[in-house]
Amino acid sequence: MADEKTRKSSFFSSNIFEGLLFILLGVAILVWPNHALKTLCVIAGIAVGLMGVLKFIFFIKTPKEERKIGMIIVGVIQLAFGIALIAASEFFINLFFVITGLMLVYGAFLMFFRAVQLRRVKGVMFALSIIFGIIYTILAVIIFMNPEGFAQFITRIQGVALIFEGLGLIIVLRNLKISFEMTKE
Repeated sequence: MADEKTRKSSFFSSNIFEGLLFILLGVAILVWPNHALKTLCVIAGIAVGLMGVLKFIFFIKTPKEERKIGMIIVGVIQLAFGIALIAASEFFINLFFVITGLMLVYGAFLMFFRAVQLRRVKGVMFALSIIFGIIYTILAVIIFMNPEGFAQFITRIQGVALIFEGLGLIIVLRNLKISFEMTKE
């Protein structure tokens, strides 16, 4: 019984700690949104680069008759891409926003095209197509005119979401712990 109680206590403590980490990460992202994007790019570069190194190691450890040249090629590409993500993180951040802007322009085009197709119906779908087309267009213009400002805005939204997730986790776990303790009595 004591072992089960210790295990439950450890579970709640570790998850509450996780909630606190989410809150701290969210606050850090709110305070330093520009650093968050660069840090994420560097972390992604390290992860991709390590996958490339691991592919190379697996290639070397694999018996010669089972080696496939594709494994080493993919490993070299992953390593090179990981190094590029780290060395040119600003370029990849800007590229991400250009691609996002182009996707929004394409989405706006599709929404306006759908609205033209639905113009005779003039129902909810017609109105929603116009509204979403306008929203997509506005977001695309914002991205192309001020990608850094848009990045900070989106990053701050992520920071707020992390704070709410951490608070929610702590509150739910606290209430769950209280209900477990009440059922024991």
